[in-house]
Amino acid sequence: MLSSYYREKQKRWLAFACRWLDAAADLKSWLQSRLPIPPTERQDTLYNLAPMRKLMLFALLLAACSPQAAATVAPLPTAQVKAITPAVLPTLPFAAATYRDEQAGLELQYPAAWFLVGGEAQSRGAYTQIASWDPGPNGIQSIPEDGSILQISIYQWEPTQDLDARLNLRRDNFSGSGNSILEEEQLTLGGVRVVRLKIQLTDGSQVLVYLAELGDRYLELSGSGDLATLDASMQSLRIAAAAP
Repeated sequence: MLSSYYREKQKRWLAFACRWLDAAADLKSWLQSRLPIPPTERQDTLYNLAPMRKLMLFALLLAACSPQAAATVAPLPTAQVKAITPAVLPTLPFAAATYRDEQAGLELQYPAAWFLVGGEAQSRGAYTQIASWDPGPNGIQSIPEDGSILQISIYQWEPTQDLDARLNLRRDNFSGSGNSILEEEQLTLGGVRVVRLKIQLTDGSQVLVYLAELGDRYLELSGSGDLATLDASMQSLRIAAAAP
């Protein structure tokens, strides 16, 4: 479990981020009152903070319980897995491409028109992002109003192979950040237990989170935007059986 020090540190960071967003909104109002921009055009200017706020809230949701990464970036150890057993996938409402991580032993389907952005690996976790728009060479800086993003995260966390303990931590993280759990559902995907959560953020938007064991690590799928498409993509998840 995270120490009380890190919990307090996360709470201070969340409070700081919220104050920053409020200050930025005040700055936006001050600039608009002094710039010759017609009201009908102001929402389309670079002073519109909604896309950045959306990204900040989504990032804070994930950061609230991410593992404390060491300063030195290191690859995750290779998971010992068997080949993924073929299974009948659900009917998908989109033309699909396949995301596959053979080392971790997982795969899922996502809309072929979406963009595999990449991610980052650290000593106790790694993530990959898939976006519904092309963020360009600088990566994701903000989320468009109609944009969707899927994040695939793998964490090392103790105790291992205890999804209930991980779930309890996540519930605490969500509620402690002011978010609300709207739905919680137990699923079996390809013979593997998965917990599905629908979370309402403090701005009223909603995100999906899927939690599962991944050998001696934990998998977390999270997404915001088109929840129906994200749900279908996440339910196509298949995880390899751990090798004995």
